[in-house]
Amino acid sequence: MHIKIEPHMKASALFAKLKSENIPLSEKVELVLRHYGWTGEPRKESEQILSQMRAEGYTLFPSAVALIEQFYRLYFPCKSSDSKYGAHLIFVIDPYVEADEALSIHYNEVCVPIGELQTFDLYSDSVSPDTWENVNECPAGYGRIELYLGESGTVYWYCVDAPAGGIQAKSLQDFFASQFGLIEDTYLKDGTREEYEDDALILEIEMKRADGTYLGKWHMQSDNSMKQ
Repeated sequence: MHIKIEPHMKASALFAKLKSENIPLSEKVELVLRHYGWTGEPRKESEQILSQMRAEGYTLFPSAVALIEQFYRLYFPCKSSDSKYGAHLIFVIDPYVEADEALSIHYNEVCVPIGELQTFDLYSDSVSPDTWENVNECPAGYGRIELYLGESGTVYWYCVDAPAGGIQAKSLQDFFASQFGLIEDTYLKDGTREEYEDDALILEIEMKRADGTYLGKWHMQSDNSMKQ
């Protein structure tokens, strides 16, 4: 890659420049990731959260572990093709294994939380058009969309407030590329949006786990072995 990127280049200029370059999409995505601090190496900050998730019963498949190791506590500005005010992509995790078990049951594969999108499109009264470019700025109002990686490589989204969820992207590369405006964003356009409420299932899992009768399907497999 021989594309010159200034160290302090703003996200809007960087995204526009890379979109016009005739290089593979994977290289464009990598250039953005590296510009905002990704190195491809495990981050010390990830050790504690991975240890916590294992202790809470998460099933962590290799690609999820690698993603959390390399991205935990990194922040990226996002401006998909259909967004006016953009978003911040934040790789932080607040483990809630019973809820994530319910999500995995819904999608019929192991789903691991990886971070969240803080979206500004519905909060134009509290943000400026360029708020999204400064990941160090946290505006008063934003929409919170939780992100999950499935073992198949699919990226899922879930919004507690809706409550609704769906497929965010078929792969991590497509997810990053669409959030950086490098390809068309199909978010909420491809018929994968679902409105569903998992509260009853989450409560059932919590109650059964508390009394030792829950048999983990996707997560909490260690609970099963303790019952044998």
